[in-house]
Amino acid sequence: MPGYENTPLEHIAGNVGRDPEAKDGYNGTFTVFSLAVNRGYGDGAGATQWYSVMVNDERVQGFVRGNIRKGTPVVCEGRSYKNAYNGQDNFSAYRVGLINWFVKGSARTAAVREDEDL
Repeated sequence: MPGYENTPLEHIAGNVGRDPEAKDGYNGTFTVFSLAVNRGYGDGAGATQWYSVMVNDERVQGFVRGNIRKGTPVVCEGRSYKNAYNGQDNFSAYRVGLINWFVKGSARTAAVREDEDL
């Protein structure tokens, strides 16, 4: 992927579509899970975009496998790219955090929890 390293970091947030899995690759073990991202609400909502999220860092992999399950709302920081073979949207995540929604009255606030060492 030419220029991949020079692309800016992105953030995506959504709900995990399947439990994270550890896989063996050419450069060692990585963790992968699917993420459903909705880019709007109500009548103006776009279609759900699915990403295959890959995590290479061992510490982040441990956090993901220990804290994330199907349906968990998460935010990921990294870089997106299209798989040249099948055209699938992929995301290489460097940081992954849990999103907790708290509803009190009519106001909604969000808090993002991350592993303190990240």
